[in-house]
Amino acid sequence: AIAAENCVQGFAGQFPCRNVDFQAQIALNQFTSQPVSAANVWGFVDLNDNREYAVVGLSNGTAVVEVTDPDNPRQVGTVSGNGSSWREIKIYQEFHAPTNRFRAFAYVTTEAPNSGLQVIALSGLPGSVSLANTINDTGSQHTAYVSNIDYSTNMALPGATAFLYLAGSDIGTGSWRVYSLADAAQPQFIRQAPAGTEYVHDATSLLITDARTTQCALAHNPCEIYVDFNENSVDLWDVTDKAAPVRLSSTTYSDASYTHSGWPTADPRHIFVPDETEEIFRGLLTQIYTMNVDDLRNPFIVGSWQGPDTTTDHNGYTKGGLLYVSHYRRGLVIFDASVPA
Repeated sequence: AIAAENCVQGFAGQFPCRNVDFQAQIALNQFTSQPVSAANVWGFVDLNDNREYAVVGLSNGTAVVEVTDPDNPRQVGTVSGNGSSWREIKIYQEFHAPTNRFRAFAYVTTEAPNSGLQVIALSGLPGSVSLANTINDTGSQHTAYVSNIDYSTNMALPGATAFLYLAGSDIGTGSWRVYSLADAAQPQFIRQAPAGTEYVHDATSLLITDARTTQCALAHNPCEIYVDFNENSVDLWDVTDKAAPVRLSSTTYSDASYTHSGWPTADPRHIFVPDETEEIFRGLLTQIYTMNVDDLRNPFIVGSWQGPDTTTDHNGYTKGGLLYVSHYRRGLVIFDASVPA
């Protein structure tokens, strides 16, 4: 293990840094499954005991690592999966009245064929994790998304119902699919996006309760907006009525190359949008776009941040006025996004 190091004069131990201290590292060869690479990571705080975990997509499975003591991470266990460079995780936590405890499940996707959707039970923590179920109505998909939740707890927002969405599956065009989590261990398919809808690569959502609800289909209030990043544009769908979803808008921007993903501000009045390949294919400097969604039927790019080099920005997430963005070769960069434009 590498000892924790504070960021001093641009380095935390061997790692370049600015205002971020190094806590610990588990190298790939230290995972029990001996993966050759790692992909997505998602966080989980078990509300039964407030222990904190990182759930890590590996090339050959999904690892759960306790990070309650960040200087001493502990691998709890790994659930094996088909080999793939891409493995993505989202988590849903709920209070389970029969046991008078919180319980949680991780939903794991991969593009590896014949994988389905893995459902990992996290209720055995801190001792163990296990595969609870595999949903096989798809063979593969790029990613999953859980709507209407508080991402600090992975619990449903007050008065709201969480839904699971799959993106980029091998069914049809790869358009979004939505599932009920009424039985969180056994997600139930509700419907696929309307015929003709494009492949979706990644997603986020907005729960609208302000005056903008008048812009939604049938003026739904509250209004559930699914944000569809489909490689070419950012599409807003009113999915309040799962039987009758309505696309409210489809927005692109100059220099669009691969509209990859995005994440909203807390209000939510803006969405930050990374484009994955403008640097690779067009030689452009890194750009992160800010989309104004005051008008759900006519969003527009209100500004962008331009980086110092051509490293690709990938996924970004907000917390308060900060935007945390991963990059291919530049690592984690934290932006002051308190003025979104």
